[in-house]
Amino acid sequence: MNLILLLIFSILLLFKSISIIRSITSRSKTLQQAKFKTVLVTGASSGLGRELSIHLSKLGFIVHALGRNQRELDTTMTLMQPNPLHKSIQCDLNSQKDVEQILDEYAIAFLNAGVGFQNTEATYAECALIMNTNVTAPCYLALKLKQAQVVLIASPQAKYPLPNRSLYAASKAALEHMGNCLRMDNRSVTICYPRWFESGLRKNAIGTNVNKKAQKGANKASDVALTLINDTLKRKRNSCLTIKDIIIHYVWEYFGSFAEKLIKRVLK
Repeated sequence: MNLILLLIFSILLLFKSISIIRSITSRSKTLQQAKFKTVLVTGASSGLGRELSIHLSKLGFIVHALGRNQRELDTTMTLMQPNPLHKSIQCDLNSQKDVEQILDEYAIAFLNAGVGFQNTEATYAECALIMNTNVTAPCYLALKLKQAQVVLIASPQAKYPLPNRSLYAASKAALEHMGNCLRMDNRSVTICYPRWFESGLRKNAIGTNVNKKAQKGANKASDVALTLINDTLKRKRNSCLTIKDIIIHYVWEYFGSFAEKLIKRVLK
């Protein structure tokens, strides 16, 4: 009996050792590949974009951090690993002129910027703001940056409905489908589906029915960034998509009325 336990322990130890060696080798290879490669991160002035910029700089990438608020971008730059080739780019993704000036020179484009929205009605200006920032700008950049691996930030709300989220969910569903179609055009695309995490998206969301309180049990933006970077470098199709969200998606897909009632009840 002791011999069998020793054998099982030895096998588990061997597999663990192989896993550690592969991890070290993979990290070393990633660091080597990262040198002198330039990446674009939109929405880099806070939240996930800031954490992506910080961790990418630590890996050795040259980061072009893009955002609307120059002061916050400067803070991001100070938190990044020093590199004279890093660049901050002040840009409003709601401005056609600003977006068209972004250069086509990136190995990876993390198209992260977005605006949150919660309401059952919206003005035309609000619809334009959400769609320009969340859909038009990233779609334009994804098509323009033909040499770049594209990373799109969708949401579980692209997979199944939630009350009071129609406009925001529509923008994320559009990104998801955009990414899927780009793959058909032989582009490398990773679509991220993060659940609630600590960021300014909820706090800065627009709409009269916004719940701006911190989400209980929210993930850390740093953890989401690390997962997304790892999945992107492995060229995975999806990132941060949980089994729970996949199950909810299929229940809603095939048992729509039941799923909608269940979702409303759970959210009460």
